[in-house]
Amino acid sequence: MMVKASNKERELINQLAPWLITSEKDGEPAKLKPDAPDEIKTLYEEWLSM
Repeated sequence: MMVKASNKERELINQLAPWLITSEKDGEPAKLKPDAPDEIKTLYEEWLSM
């Protein structure tokens, strides 16, 4: 059963989307591009902890 994403999660995903690299393995989270700014790295950590 999938849970609907909260507004906060949607906002984070929209900010992170240009900086994400999709994983080729199932079940692995997307990774950040190496040149992502520190602000995006912080948002990414917050998103992973949700």
